[in-house]
Amino acid sequence: MAPFMSSLMTVSLVFCWFLWLTATLINFKYPTPKSPVIVGGLAVPVASALFSYLLFGIFRARRAAPKRQYSTNLGNTYLTLTIAAVILPVLYWRFWHREMNRDVFTFSQDHLVSDTETILLLLKTPVWKEATADVRSDWTSQANLDSSTPGKCFIGWHQETPETPDCNTVEPGTTPCRCDGSWAENVVDFTWQNITYRALSFNSTESLVSTTPTTQLIIQAFFDFNSETARKESSHVLSPSLWIAIYDPTLTLTQALEDNYTRIILVNANGMTAINLGLNYRQTIGKAPAYDYGLVISTIPATDLPCDTSFGDATQKCFLSFFIQFPTFDRQVSIPEKAMSWEDAVAVAGSFFSLFQLVGWVCSGLAFHE
Repeated sequence: MAPFMSSLMTVSLVFCWFLWLTATLINFKYPTPKSPVIVGGLAVPVASALFSYLLFGIFRARRAAPKRQYSTNLGNTYLTLTIAAVILPVLYWRFWHREMNRDVFTFSQDHLVSDTETILLLLKTPVWKEATADVRSDWTSQANLDSSTPGKCFIGWHQETPETPDCNTVEPGTTPCRCDGSWAENVVDFTWQNITYRALSFNSTESLVSTTPTTQLIIQAFFDFNSETARKESSHVLSPSLWIAIYDPTLTLTQALEDNYTRIILVNANGMTAINLGLNYRQTIGKAPAYDYGLVISTIPATDLPCDTSFGDATQKCFLSFFIQFPTFDRQVSIPEKAMSWEDAVAVAGSFFSLFQLVGWVCSGLAFHE
């Protein structure tokens, strides 16, 4: 009797179907704008060959042996593979490819434990980040930063004495200690959005790691101010002001601003300013993840201005004081992901394939075969 199907042809078609399935899985794993075309283009000849050879095999078997019994098992196989080769590309084209290329953000919250090694491990960088005080060079109402008087830095409240240890010589988390060497030596020009600022940077090191919430980092820089010039050019006198940016030291200030990981914020320079930092770890699409600190700022303004140079030399330098702390180590994490991963697409495709098997089982007659 003539066989219902050629065994060699059957094996060849099933092999081609698995090649198509492999190509589809590769496109699931590495989707591109052309993936739907590739999957659909490969599916058309595979589905056509399967369906055509199924009809040809039935016709050939009936003609050669009219009384030959229909093979329900083989019919079920061909129907299942044909349905999958037709429906899966349609689903991929209409739904899965779009979802695998759509960006969504996932939000979570965790807590950094108060342990020096763990803090270093999780943050990858010191907890105390880089702070930059900026002054617009074309705005005389702002404070005039002076790097000739070295800035000061302390961790923890204490009396300023020669015996106070340098933070670089003690274990991280030891308080009180001094960190004056973290200030840059010179004020430099920095340009952002066509505006030139005179910037003085504070550069943190691993010795400034905060191991306990509410640990105070106190930094001070010095400036003078000319109220008369401010009055002439601005028509009124404001308190001396400065711009400050606090950002992840894995980035430069330009990178942090361009990628929107920080913003330049105007503060009152002539006073004591407290800054509470919120730990927000996020990733901009197409960029590396970094910290974007949430700032809660409050200021107690000074009642005098001993550094006013309007009528000659000032009696002394004014200084800005920033009291910076992390009130908590709770961290918000925001990371972009695809709406559907390739693993999700494969799992959904597997679910549909089970449905195709059920349809093939019924339509081939195998469900009713005794």
